Amino acid sequence: MRTIALPVLSTLLGLIQSRALLHLEILALRQQLAMVNQIPRKRLRFHWDQRLFWVWLYRLWPGCLQVLQVFKPDTLVRWHRKGFRLYWTWKSRCRTGGRKLSLDHHTHSTNLYFFNYLYGLLILISMAFLFHAVFL
Repeated sequence: MRTIALPVLSTLLGLIQSRALLHLEILALRQQLAMVNQIPRKRLRFHWDQRLFWVWLYRLWPGCLQVLQVFKPDTLVRWHRKGFRLYWTWKSRCRTGGRKLSLDHHTHSTNLYFFNYLYGLLILISMAFLFHAVFL
């Protein structure tokens, strides 16, 4: 039973997968036609939303590079890299500021810092005297 079921299932999966790829190819060709028919110019200018569509399609289906006719595949890869760079520049930006503390909280945290510093200094001095008294 397995010898029959596995090839049949893999064939059906191949049909479904190839159909999805066919639909992606049709989507890419239609988008290119819409881009060309949008503005009759000698040189095409692409908006950010069109570039975002192509980068999204490239991430979903890297085989779209073989279908491209309106621009070069290197251009799409360059757009993808630029978007990646912009995303990580935005993600790792320096966030200055933050929530402002009230004056009471600020003085309280300053006092805690100061008294913890004095307490640590007191412990270090007492340990030094203890060490001096025991070992010397």
